[in-house]
Amino acid sequence: MYRLELLAPAGNFECLKAAVQAGADAVYLAGKNFGARSFADNFDSGQLKEAVEYAHLRGKKIHVTVNTVVFDREFTELEEYLRFLDEIRVDAIIIQDLGVFEAAKRICAHAELHASTQLTVHNLAGVKEMYELGADRVVLSRELSFEEIEYIAQNKPKGIDIEIFAHGALCMCYSGQCMMSTVMGGRSGNRGSCAQPCRLPYSNGALKDGKKGTYLSLKDMSIINHLDKVKSLLKYGNISLKLEGRMKGAAYVAEIVRSFRKCIDQDRKPTKNEFEELNSIFYRGGLTDGYFTGNIGTKMFAFDKPDNPYKRSNSGLEALLKEYVSADNIKRNVDASVRVEPGKKAELTLWDDEIKISVRSEDEVETAKNRPTDGERIKEQVLKTGDSVLKIENCEVDVEENAFIPIKTINELRRRAVSEFEEHIIKSYNDRKVERRGDPLNCDDLPDVRDGEPAYTAYVRNIEQYGAAEGFEFEYIYAPIDLIYENKEIFGGDKERIVIAPPSIIKDIEYEEYSTKLKELFELGFTNLLVENIGELYRNKRFNLFLGHRLNIYNSRSLAVLEFLVRPKLITVSPELNAAAVRDLKKSGACERIVYGYLPVMVTENCIAKNIGDCPCKTGYSRLKDRKGNIFPVIRDGRSCRSVLLNTAPTYWADKKKELKKLGCRYLRLTFSIESGEETKRICRAYFSGENIVYDGKFTR
Repeated sequence: MYRLELLAPAGNFECLKAAVQAGADAVYLAGKNFGARSFADNFDSGQLKEAVEYAHLRGKKIHVTVNTVVFDREFTELEEYLRFLDEIRVDAIIIQDLGVFEAAKRICAHAELHASTQLTVHNLAGVKEMYELGADRVVLSRELSFEEIEYIAQNKPKGIDIEIFAHGALCMCYSGQCMMSTVMGGRSGNRGSCAQPCRLPYSNGALKDGKKGTYLSLKDMSIINHLDKVKSLLKYGNISLKLEGRMKGAAYVAEIVRSFRKCIDQDRKPTKNEFEELNSIFYRGGLTDGYFTGNIGTKMFAFDKPDNPYKRSNSGLEALLKEYVSADNIKRNVDASVRVEPGKKAELTLWDDEIKISVRSEDEVETAKNRPTDGERIKEQVLKTGDSVLKIENCEVDVEENAFIPIKTINELRRRAVSEFEEHIIKSYNDRKVERRGDPLNCDDLPDVRDGEPAYTAYVRNIEQYGAAEGFEFEYIYAPIDLIYENKEIFGGDKERIVIAPPSIIKDIEYEEYSTKLKELFELGFTNLLVENIGELYRNKRFNLFLGHRLNIYNSRSLAVLEFLVRPKLITVSPELNAAAVRDLKKSGACERIVYGYLPVMVTENCIAKNIGDCPCKTGYSRLKDRKGNIFPVIRDGRSCRSVLLNTAPTYWADKKKELKKLGCRYLRLTFSIESGEETKRICRAYFSGENIVYDGKFTR
């Protein structure tokens, strides 16, 4: 009843052919813009159209990634691109940006809409929210175990599919939550330009001569030994297995696809030799199944990164893979019949279970003056389909004894019949439409509100910081849920401006404890809640919602979508936006910008501190040092062992008061993390005083 899709990567046309020939059911790729792998070759418009036709003729699907966040000034080009993708009939569009999602919902009638892993959907509530928004599929976060995936599959709405990560490179950070490439080199992973700083060496920043290692570099993941578990999910709905590798070559694509195809079709695990071949085509310290099995920790890491991840030691394997790349063995079997009778036009018919077409010669068949045309000769010519995707299995020839037809005419009939049959295949894809759930939102009519002086908000992590900030005129103060819960008497007198701040990641297994605390706090009068992931929009609409920067709001359309969905008290725009981009936003209401703090640049499921032996559970926070001597503080995400990696220096704007007002934001946030109470008070004074006070340490804009 439900299908298991094998989804393969393609960074260029050679990789696309390799994926299809090796047995992929669908291929995901990108155009020259708006894709999260901008350094792959990718496909121009002509190549995209050709790719769709190539795949459709062979019964395969094409998914196009439009999975970057988009600036306001890019929306005209984006919408033209979405129209083009719909016109060439791509099968699915993979999207991160909520504004892009709404545009695609309005423009694209034929393509499914898939919620990218960049949306950080890691729980059932997130899947339900994307279903309500109209997604046909959700690509789950890679950090989920099988049990967590199974829970989501078992309880999700029936009208939405799930896609899980099966093989390839792992980011250290939850997808969609990484700004490390931005802060280190100005290349945003959310914009498709990640410089992969997680693959660089680091050391323990608390030690003068700490041992260096690639402490943020995970091994590649593979769940090829667990396909039986994946297949068990099919009783709940369609499942897609995603293979990663748009930056890798055709040989790599062919190897991973053929390995998974064999094991899926033969319902088995790979042999020892087959598993080693997967390792030999690309090697980053071996393969891990840690997230899928729930066995996370240091064994998942490649601390001693090989100089060249490609082993290139198996020439026999390389030769075999080249055959996959160059071959075109995916054929569609059809039957044929030919009728040749003097005085009538010759007729050639091709058919299978879905399509039947007939073509006739322009001229009538002649009576043979000398030697009539032999039926076997006609059959021989009809079977020569050459490079066509069609393969004629059976050909019946009915020819009168005295009939004569030139071989040239038979060849022309065959070419026309094949061409028309292929056109019908393409048309069968072109005629399909996707039913949308819910009407698109009108995101263009929201007012642009910029009046008045901006108000300040603060984020504190401990009682000392709260005590320092309490005396200043902050309109709202964010505080972690556990801090509030354990100090109700301290925060109770300040309920109107206290905003409950949950952890960044809340898996389903953790939700009961979290929701119990949340319910109790709500009943005590704490009615303001910070939302940092898409799932919390679905679960907590009774609260006054404050939408955090982890939702990656880059443009006015995304702001408008969230305004329509939940009418939030405020929305924090992405810290990756520079001042000019913030000014450009059409601010529909209470827009917030972080103007002080050590920005979180990573949220990781694996504990960074365990790798360097400096656990923040005991010390409050640990330190990671890069090769240039810069120190990245590492704190915990709530009470879990998840890590939040902070920038090496705080953002600071207290000496730019005029520029802050020009941003047009209703709220400006000061975020405190590792500061002492005295430092917190000093920073607050700098922003609330009338003076432009210059920061006395290292800082960034």
